[in-house]
Parts: sequence; structure tokens; C-alpha cells
Amino acid sequence: MFSWLGCLQKKQVPVVMLGLDGAGKTTILYKLKTGETVTTMPTIGFNVEEVVYGNLKLTMYDIGGSKLLWKHYYTFAKALIFVVDASDIARLKESREALQEFLDKDEFKGVKLLFIANKQDIPGALTDKQLMEAFNLRALTDREWFVQSTTARTGEGIFEGLKWLQAAL
Repeated sequence: MFSWLGCLQKKQVPVVMLGLDGAGKTTILYKLKTGETVTTMPTIGFNVEEVVYGNLKLTMYDIGGSKLLWKHYYTFAKALIFVVDASDIARLKESREALQEFLDKDEFKGVKLLFIANKQDIPGALTDKQLMEAFNLRALTDREWFVQSTTARTGEGIFEGLKWLQAAL
């Protein structure tokens, strides 16, 4: 039997948003949720918000920059949004190691990866290509991934990244 209600239902997807402190995770989350740029403080713990995009209802877990908390969230995620401050060259190695530690978990094999190269408005920010090389993303053959440049404060690039995620899920 055909049901119109079934056509209107959104696909529920748990998404974990990770990255070092100060990368812009919370700014991105609330830009997606409210359309506004909000003043944020460093996240202690996590924020959870539901964001509707197209046919998706994303339950987004914005996990604070402490890697100690991350292990509690990866087991259920269908997608990972990893946010990097593309202008913070000094912490690039730390960020790369954090991402790799997460991707190495057996429970996270095959999960879609949306890699956000944030803070593109800051002079000297690394390009998508430079970050792909620095993070050796081309070596990721066990999952679909995509790199999206963004400026979280203005919202530039954020929805393009979600468009890819929607198609990948």
C-alpha cells in the first residue's frame, strides 16, 4: 500500500562532528541550526542539535576538542564531519593525528567523512589540495570522503558540504 507519509519522512542519520578546539565546530553547528552566526565559547562536553537538510534529519553531535570524549560517540555514527582550522598550521600535525586515531577504530570503518577546511577567510589558510596532502586523504580507500572549504562565520561552503553528505548517505 502506498503511503504519502512515507514519502515525507526524513532519513535519520547520527553525525559526529570532531576537530581540535577552536576549529569552528560549534559555529558550524549553530549556523546550520539557526542560520545565524553565534558567539561561542569552548565546548566542554558536547552539543547535540537536530538539523534538517533535504531528505535528511541529522542528529549532530558536536564533541568538544578533548579527544578523551570522542570514544563515546563513534560507535553509532553514520557520518563524520571533521573540522580543521585551515589557518592553524602549527596544530596541523596534532589535527592529522586526531583524525587518524579516530579513523583507525574498527567500529568506524566505512563511515562517510566530510572534511571541512574551515577559516578560509584568514590569510594564509591552506587550500583543499594542501590539506588533502597534509592529511593524506587520498590513501583513505575504506570510505567515501569529501573536502569542503568553508568560512563558518559567513556560512560559505557549509551547505555545499551537506549536499555531498546527503548524496553519499
